[in-house]
Amino acid sequence: MQISLLIMIAHAISALGMLGLCFFQYKWKEKGKILKGNERKNHLERHEKIGKRTIYALAIVVLLAIIGNLTMGLYAGNSFFTSILPRSPHGVFGFIGAGLFYYGWKLGIKIQQQRNNNEKWATTKIKHGRAADLIIIIGCIHAFLGFLQLLKII
Repeated sequence: MQISLLIMIAHAISALGMLGLCFFQYKWKEKGKILKGNERKNHLERHEKIGKRTIYALAIVVLLAIIGNLTMGLYAGNSFFTSILPRSPHGVFGFIGAGLFYYGWKLGIKIQQQRNNNEKWATTKIKHGRAADLIIIIGCIHAFLGFLQLLKII
């Protein structure tokens, strides 16, 4: 039981870091409208560089959640499959958020490709921004529900 608690705490800490990273990336939405010239170019490059790597951070956060659920479920006598499935709104929001995050990540890459190929990318940029809005909202709901669930576990 203690190992699953440690994994869940590691998930919570890494998820908070991930949410902080999402907020950091989200600031680009406003900065992109204000900055000009080389400063804008540098911030955009940093946004894209960090954005490409965030999927790996997300994978670690999700993997910790799944392993934590698995160890807790197996300890409670549940089957392997039942242990992996989310058993709370927190888990459901996590999977929805991760799927939306992946979609937004793919849109970000698509924007880069379209821009580099001199194609129109305004529509993709709007979708990417809307996905980012939803990711922030779902991420905050997920974090709040996770905090409540962690209190229940401890």
